[in-house]
Amino acid sequence: MKAKLFELLAEEGYRPKIDEDGDIRFSVEGFTHMLDFDERDPAYVRLMLPQFWSIDDADELQRAYIAANEVCLMVKGAKVFVVNEAAVWSTVEYVVTTLEAVTGPMLARHLEMIRRAWGAFRDKMTELERAGEQVGSCVTAH
Repeated sequence: MKAKLFELLAEEGYRPKIDEDGDIRFSVEGFTHMLDFDERDPAYVRLMLPQFWSIDDADELQRAYIAANEVCLMVKGAKVFVVNEAAVWSTVEYVVTTLEAVTGPMLARHLEMIRRAWGAFRDKMTELERAGEQVGSCVTAH
């Protein structure tokens, strides 16, 4: 499936490349995206926007955890998460039975989900920074 998907992405004008891990990489609107596969689960495909936000200090890390959690609650279909306490990634994961589920209009929809997650994360980080959000100020249930 990976070879055929690579071919279809090239036909759609994405200019894909295979990286050292065997993932398919391609750029959209200045962002590098990846398609990741699991050899143990041939129907599984994960579209990723890796390292779209770098984390520079402990305060930013805490804001990133809060923002990622809120984005996962708000944005349909996309996950946002902190990787190695150094960067933030977004993914859309799906199980496919046909290549059409990964290309054409469906790929456009999945890319839009990731863009929305990225935008929501950026907006939440800006809001938290402006508000001076600190972990100690979080309200806990009793």
